[in-house]
Amino acid sequence: MNEAEESLRQALQIEPRHAAARQALAALLVESHHLGGAEQILRQGLELQPGNAGYAMTLARIQVERSDVPAALATLQRNAPAGENAEYHGFLAALLQRSERHKDAIDHYLVALRTNPIAGPWLLGLGISLQADGQNAKAAEIFRRARQSGSLSPELQAFAEQRLKALQ
Repeated sequence: MNEAEESLRQALQIEPRHAAARQALAALLVESHHLGGAEQILRQGLELQPGNAGYAMTLARIQVERSDVPAALATLQRNAPAGENAEYHGFLAALLQRSERHKDAIDHYLVALRTNPIAGPWLLGLGISLQADGQNAKAAEIFRRARQSGSLSPELQAFAEQRLKALQ
């Protein structure tokens, strides 16, 4: 591990914009529970390459792990990638939802679902935010779609059915 970490650090000294080396080093640091070091590496990467969704999402996950959802939201919003990155928008939507910003969450779930319209967890998230926003008919339709997507775990399937029953 130490040898790999040192090699990756050397690679970044030679080429600070080497995304794969930076992401690998951050992952190695996270795996070895050096979250502060991983945060530093990712922040440096974002200074060099703002809008790098991989760096932003990894940093935001670390911030969520530390129970700092506002910081994670700020990280994602400051470093939005160009184009429609479904994973980024799905993650941002989930954090917006946790912050009870349902209208914003709806917008980002819709962007994520344009790329993958049968992503069950994103459909569930969209349904939750639609319901919280008082759009019960739309929420019920989305929960039905989520249930039929074939991409939910048994627990999430049961959750979708429970939400549907509550809306009827």
